[in-house]
Amino acid sequence: MILIEDDRLAEALLGLSQKDREIFMMHWFLRMTDEQIAKYMDMARRTVNTRRQKAYRLLKELMGGEADD
Repeated sequence: MILIEDDRLAEALLGLSQKDREIFMMHWFLRMTDEQIAKYMDMARRTVNTRRQKAYRLLKELMGGEADD
Protein backbone atom coordinates (compact mmCIF):
# COMPACT_ATOMS: atom_id res chain seq x y z
CA MET A 1 0.00 0.00 0.00
CA ILE A 2 1.28 3.43 -0.92
CA LEU A 3 -0.07 6.44 0.97
CA ILE A 4 -0.27 9.65 -1.09
CA GLU A 5 -0.36 12.62 1.27
CA ASP A 6 -0.51 15.31 -1.42
CA ASP A 7 -4.21 15.69 -2.29
CA ARG A 8 -3.44 17.24 -5.66
CA LEU A 9 -1.21 14.34 -6.65
CA ALA A 10 -3.70 11.77 -5.37
CA GLU A 11 -6.48 13.37 -7.42
CA ALA A 12 -4.28 13.56 -10.53
CA LEU A 13 -3.34 9.88 -10.15
CA LEU A 14 -7.03 9.01 -10.24
CA GLY A 15 -7.15 10.65 -13.67
CA LEU A 16 -4.96 7.86 -15.05
CA SER A 17 -6.23 4.46 -16.14
CA GLN A 18 -5.70 1.79 -13.50
CA LYS A 19 -2.90 0.08 -15.48
CA ASP A 20 -1.09 3.35 -16.18
CA ARG A 21 -1.44 4.37 -12.52
CA GLU A 22 -0.02 1.01 -11.37
CA ILE A 23 2.91 1.26 -13.78
CA PHE A 24 3.67 4.83 -12.76
CA MET A 25 3.47 4.06 -9.04
CA MET A 26 5.63 0.93 -9.30
CA HIS A 27 8.27 2.94 -11.10
CA TRP A 28 8.13 6.16 -9.10
CA PHE A 29 7.37 4.97 -5.57
CA LEU A 30 8.72 1.41 -5.56
CA ARG A 31 11.70 2.27 -7.79
CA MET A 32 11.04 -0.71 -10.09
CA THR A 33 12.63 -0.76 -13.53
CA ASP A 34 10.57 -1.11 -16.69
CA GLU A 35 11.91 -4.64 -17.01
CA GLN A 36 10.81 -5.55 -13.47
CA ILE A 37 7.36 -4.02 -14.02
CA ALA A 38 7.00 -5.80 -17.37
CA LYS A 39 7.78 -9.14 -15.77
CA TYR A 40 5.41 -8.49 -12.86
CA MET A 41 2.55 -7.34 -15.14
CA ASP A 42 3.29 -9.85 -17.93
CA MET A 43 3.78 -7.10 -20.54
CA ALA A 44 6.48 -6.17 -23.01
CA ARG A 45 9.10 -3.85 -21.52
CA ARG A 46 8.53 -1.36 -24.35
CA THR A 47 4.80 -1.26 -23.53
CA VAL A 48 5.60 -0.48 -19.91
CA ASN A 49 7.99 2.28 -20.98
CA THR A 50 5.44 3.84 -23.33
CA ARG A 51 2.63 3.70 -20.76
CA ARG A 52 4.87 5.11 -18.01
CA GLN A 53 5.90 8.07 -20.17
CA LYS A 54 2.28 8.70 -21.19
CA ALA A 55 1.21 8.58 -17.53
CA TYR A 56 3.93 11.06 -16.55
CA ARG A 57 2.85 13.53 -19.26
CA LEU A 58 -0.82 13.24 -18.29
CA LEU A 59 -0.04 13.67 -14.58
CA LYS A 60 1.98 16.76 -15.36
CA GLU A 61 -0.96 18.21 -17.30
CA LEU A 62 -3.49 17.27 -14.61
CA MET A 63 -1.36 19.02 -11.99
CA GLY A 64 -1.21 22.23 -14.01
CA GLY A 65 2.11 21.85 -15.81
CA GLU A 66 2.67 21.63 -19.51
CA ALA A 67 3.33 18.28 -21.14
CA ASP A 68 6.76 17.75 -22.72
CA ASP A 69 6.63 17.16 -26.44
